[in-house]
Amino acid sequence: YTAQQIFRLAINNRIIDYNHADAVTIPKNAPQESRRALTPDERDWIINTEHKAQIAAMIMMFAGLRKGELIPLTWADIDLNEGSININKAVEYIGDKPQIKSTKTNSGIRTVYIPDALISFLKNVPKTNILIYPNSKGNMHTKTTFKRWWDSYMLEIDMQHGKYPQRESKYD
Repeated sequence: YTAQQIFRLAINNRIIDYNHADAVTIPKNAPQESRRALTPDERDWIINTEHKAQIAAMIMMFAGLRKGELIPLTWADIDLNEGSININKAVEYIGDKPQIKSTKTNSGIRTVYIPDALISFLKNVPKTNILIYPNSKGNMHTKTTFKRWWDSYMLEIDMQHGKYPQRESKYD
């Protein structure tokens, strides 16, 4: 699908005359990425595992935001009295550096109504920065810092909930 769009743009800009993606047929038995909903246990693990990345997981889980919508989110975008989040921007990475942009489509600009569990959680988050989920320097996360924090959170969940046993230090 993405290749078709790129070729279509190239045709519109008179760079090429033919959409090469039209000639591609994907085999019916080609592997497809599958997604699934979180289990009740997995939701509980996110709710009950304190970590610097927990706020990201809670917002993505309860509000359905994508990472690119979460990173530039500010406290001004959230109305805890109304129970809503205003999605009006996203982040795009140039190399590793985040740049604010508009959402992918006009329908990406929206208001998301959030459940009481997320409202209660957000009321207890210290509002020490304009951003909801800043990096340790108070700025938007780079690809690298987001991945590092997220991986650390997933490891913490795994260790606390028995998915992977706590590893002993070689110095013990």
